[in-house]
Amino acid sequence: GEITILDGKITKFVRAGVIDPAFLNVLNLNLDDAQKAGSDGEQRLQVLIHIYTRVQEEMEKRARPSMGLVHKLLRLMTPEFAPTRANILEDTLKPKPEEEREMVVVDGAVKTDFGAKVDPLDLSEAIVTYMNQIRGLNNVDGAGISEDTIGQAFEDCRVIAKEARAVVERHYEEETLDEFTDSLTPVFEPIMTTLDKYRRGT
Repeated sequence: GEITILDGKITKFVRAGVIDPAFLNVLNLNLDDAQKAGSDGEQRLQVLIHIYTRVQEEMEKRARPSMGLVHKLLRLMTPEFAPTRANILEDTLKPKPEEEREMVVVDGAVKTDFGAKVDPLDLSEAIVTYMNQIRGLNNVDGAGISEDTIGQAFEDCRVIAKEARAVVERHYEEETLDEFTDSLTPVFEPIMTTLDKYRRGT
């Protein structure tokens, strides 16, 4: 019926690149409005939730695994999903047993391929990329993005980075842990104090 037609259009638009972070931000703003409307906005809220979920799913399919992981985790940021996030990060970042790892040449240098579904440094790069996309929306006229929306997005990214670091610390050598930390410190260190007010309840 109508939902099937809607899903088809979402798939088409994501494939064509029409739907981007700016679209998701506007969609989030509409979700907030529908939630504030209470029972009067219930039907609209359900439709918007469906659209948001389907858009995220389609974007995850087409994104690099690391960016798909970021999008997936960002859908699970309320406190009750903390165990789910931990399981996802464990599953995607955990390396293969040492005897199954391979040596590969990257940019002329020999490195270990740990065989994880997502390499920790790819994840840190995806987090930084996502934050830069959100920051860029603030400079787009008509994007309708508020400082609070940006702050919450950045705080959620900080939580993901912190939880991912714990997995990296458990499974990788100190060199990889240091590289992961060093890649994110310049992004978060200047804004840590600002993010305090956006921390979600436990």
